[in-house]
Amino acid sequence: DKLGHYLWVALALHHRQRVRVTCFATGVSVTSADTLWKANILGVCDDGYDLSGKTDSDAVTDINSHGLNILVDLDGWNHGGRPALLAARPAPVITHLIQFPGSTGMPCVDYFVTDRVTSPPELAGPEAFSESLVFLPPTYQLLPQAPLADAAVREMKHNGRNSQLALQLAPYTTLVLSQARNATIRGLLRERAGLPDEGVFVYASFNQLYKIDRAALKAWAAVLRRRADAVLWIILFAPEAEQHLRSTLREFGLDDDGEEEEERETRRKRRRIVFTSALALHQHMTVKAIADVLLDTTAFNAHSTLGDALHAGVPAVTLPGEKVAARVASGILTGGQLEMMIARTWTDYVDVAARVGRRDRWEWRERV
Repeated sequence: DKLGHYLWVALALHHRQRVRVTCFATGVSVTSADTLWKANILGVCDDGYDLSGKTDSDAVTDINSHGLNILVDLDGWNHGGRPALLAARPAPVITHLIQFPGSTGMPCVDYFVTDRVTSPPELAGPEAFSESLVFLPPTYQLLPQAPLADAAVREMKHNGRNSQLALQLAPYTTLVLSQARNATIRGLLRERAGLPDEGVFVYASFNQLYKIDRAALKAWAAVLRRRADAVLWIILFAPEAEQHLRSTLREFGLDDDGEEEEERETRRKRRRIVFTSALALHQHMTVKAIADVLLDTTAFNAHSTLGDALHAGVPAVTLPGEKVAARVASGILTGGQLEMMIARTWTDYVDVAARVGRRDRWEWRERV
């Protein structure tokens, strides 16, 4: 998945004279993509071990045998995590990074890696975190840029590590992003996604559907009512959700009904809501780049998805909440000096989204 891609780039670029990286895969592979990513990440480390088939006791013994200085947990309480391994303290220092957006609540976890916007001191006291906080500037999210992805691919080729696989799974490279800038390619991708031509402004949601609530849909409908020249583009991870989303948006004043007697091409240009099936990893960067603005969800923000959008040159509008999951986007945007995209209220969210232009859309990626 996207976290696997980000992690792969970060691990490939570790300073090997200063740090030795040992990776333990503890989750069971469910799909062929899981198996591929597991092999890819284990292959880029100095040492990689698959512990998914071992009991907690045997896995702890194996981890202990490596004499680690720091153990970095990437799962927390997410599905597939194995917190029992952390409770056995197989390393003198244990820290959590990235995957679980909040305190683990486990006394065995010493540190939680975050940033000062995502976890401001007034919201991150001992009543909110059992761990000590480690602040990374400007954001704690792994957000590789094209030069880093290019360097990682070169490093893997130089060392003979899965070089062919690296090339196949490198949608963040300069080559792919240059394709996203190509007007001809963008036109073809818009057509395949069912989107209108370049003259129509595209607001997009690339988040998982469980993050979308009524408050977000109400705001999105308000934005589209303000921008008659725009469409709302939603990546549909579950086809059965389309009708519910359409009916809720209609309830909030965004009606997508076309006139049956018009020609098909005309109806497509007048459509206000477009749904596209979930994208394959090797396609998602070029396809996402054809959007103009990402409309963030607020109860649970876009995290790696926002990194993708900014990397592709697509700005985003967000509204921070109080919990970590609801503030990550603000941390990323602040780190990219894009504070003007962070709203204070729902009314402000609609105002910001409605006035954002795309004239200098490629400057966003350079700023981040």
